[in-house]
Amino acid sequence: MSERVRMSDIARLAGVSTVTVSKVLSHTKGNNTSVAAETAQRILDIAKQAGYKPNNAARQLKGQQSRLIGVLIDTYSSPAEFMRVSYAEQAADLEDYRLIIGQCKPDMDNIKAYLDDFYSRGIEGLIMHAHAYPSIRKEILSYCQTLPNVVYYDKPVGATEDMHYVDIDIEAGIRKLLKRAVENGRKKIVFFVPYREFKYGKFQSFLLKEKAYTEFMNEHGLPYDRNFNQRYIFPYEPGMKELIPHIQEMIEREKPDAIIARNDAVAAIILNVVLKMGLRCPEDIAITGYDNMKFTEYLSPALTTVDNRIPLVSKSAIEMLVRIIGGEELSKAETQITITPELIVRESL
Repeated sequence: MSERVRMSDIARLAGVSTVTVSKVLSHTKGNNTSVAAETAQRILDIAKQAGYKPNNAARQLKGQQSRLIGVLIDTYSSPAEFMRVSYAEQAADLEDYRLIIGQCKPDMDNIKAYLDDFYSRGIEGLIMHAHAYPSIRKEILSYCQTLPNVVYYDKPVGATEDMHYVDIDIEAGIRKLLKRAVENGRKKIVFFVPYREFKYGKFQSFLLKEKAYTEFMNEHGLPYDRNFNQRYIFPYEPGMKELIPHIQEMIEREKPDAIIARNDAVAAIILNVVLKMGLRCPEDIAITGYDNMKFTEYLSPALTTVDNRIPLVSKSAIEMLVRIIGGEELSKAETQITITPELIVRESL
């Protein structure tokens, strides 16, 4: 069919009424028509073959659900952050929802424009990534509290009792790496955290990683460079060319026996430098990453890292939001979830 396929077209092809088709395809509230499983499957097969797409605008005018969820994420997010969106889409699909995705900038007007547009398009709820900009996070949270059905990825700074979120215990992830290093006899552990310049201050996730490192090192009486988090700040996200001389200088100056990298990508560059310097990993210098990106298991040696369990994080956020949209009364334990990362032990430590 070259024109838009309508429910009446599906009904004609299936040999049933439009009401029956509506029951199967629209999830219409208040429609108690019983549809046999065989008939429902026939309707779904015909709809798929015919390329049927629901008219969300019409459904909203009739007071039906749009089955849409908005997702707002920073346009410069890391690959791991974008993975959250990918897994959220998979989880939403299982709940018969679709995502509308916006990539915003650290600008309140830009963020409000995205959120207003989302709700004008009839989204039933929001997954909010972009709430941690240090200079405007209070404004963002204040505005989001005027919106219905919001779930935050990561616990917002200053979260209130009525906020819904799925958080990752980042500090626990860093501590697991450090504990592994100490158990393997490492005594000079460097946390290498090259950053893009923080125009508006550091994000909470960065601060939590640094906090976990400094507290662990102090607790165990281990030496470390107390200015480590101020040494490698670049005007833009540094690439391999920019990092190589700094990594070499850091290794020659501090002579570490273990390096905890900011993330897996940085760890891969460190591994490259270490091997080119004629050093061995892990015999001379152990190296770890963070995020458990797919490529890490194929490095040589394979990289020890931390897995934030993103599929579970995204699934939990979507399932929570769908329950909230459905009007369920949820406990605090069901709306404020913290997930502990998993240590992935491989050859590099």
